Amino acid sequence: MPYTHYKQVDMEVDRLFELGQYRQALEVLQRAEQHFPEQMLLILFCQSYTYACLGDQAACLDAIERAQGMGFAWPIDGGLFEPVREHPRFPALLEKMKQMLQQQAQVGAQMQYVVDLPEGYTPERRYPLFMVLHGDGSVTGNIEYQRWFWEPQELTSRGFIAVFAQSSQRVSASGYVWLNDYAVAREDIRACYEQVVSQYPVNLEKVLIGGFSGGAITSLDITLAEVLPVRGFVALCPSLKPHAFTKENVLKAVQRGVRGVVLEGEHSLPVPDEQEMVGVFEEAGLPFRFYVNAGVGHIFPPDLSIKLGWAIDFIMEESS
Repeated sequence: MPYTHYKQVDMEVDRLFELGQYRQALEVLQRAEQHFPEQMLLILFCQSYTYACLGDQAACLDAIERAQGMGFAWPIDGGLFEPVREHPRFPALLEKMKQMLQQQAQVGAQMQYVVDLPEGYTPERRYPLFMVLHGDGSVTGNIEYQRWFWEPQELTSRGFIAVFAQSSQRVSASGYVWLNDYAVAREDIRACYEQVVSQYPVNLEKVLIGGFSGGAITSLDITLAEVLPVRGFVALCPSLKPHAFTKENVLKAVQRGVRGVVLEGEHSLPVPDEQEMVGVFEEAGLPFRFYVNAGVGHIFPPDLSIKLGWAIDFIMEESS
């Protein structure tokens, strides 16, 4: 198998899904079991969803049942698994999955974060800060998955202290979300920021924040609600307007010198809430860029590192 990291498997499966090549995606996932046994939760989740897309109800439910036997759980009562809802086995598996998720969510969780420092770091100088927020998800809503795509090296090589924050809102053994409760999310991120600036020499005039999906929406909320002194945001696939999104708050952001970048997948366009936000940014005079990720939808583009570099250059060009 040519893959050396599960990130490569994940990106290949995403690519095949975008092409509608579900059988080929399934073959990749089946081979991955042998090479990446530590990622069985993600593998079985993707397998079950692939079978659902193929209309193979029995195989989909077999994968779900297998996951449950290994202690893995994720929601199956939403749209992803609609094709198998009418199968006679589905109600029992759904009930068991709900029980497992409830038990896992009740296990104590707290905000966590990981810090990556630039090469040659010294406490004698102040560094720009980039906070990365994971997407919402019952399987991939966590720091580990986010670090595969928002590569720490891309940030630290530019002199940033990179902080990867994880929500305290737990929904499964490996899944955390921001959007269940905006107040909790704001407090988590504020607490993370305060702990980081108390431990490291941060340039408070060069604080950036970004994220994917739920993390992108939350990044916008943190910026517009003035939870932190954000200089700029990088929002990848922010499909919903955050609570703090108003024209008044956007105008205040303009006055503070905020700049931003929004990225969206070509196959997801148009995204109504996103279009509305971009329109208000334009009307208010907020300096921003909108990049379309060609050939993909609501996923991480393969060239995210390149576009992240462009985004940082744009945000920082007037604050150097």
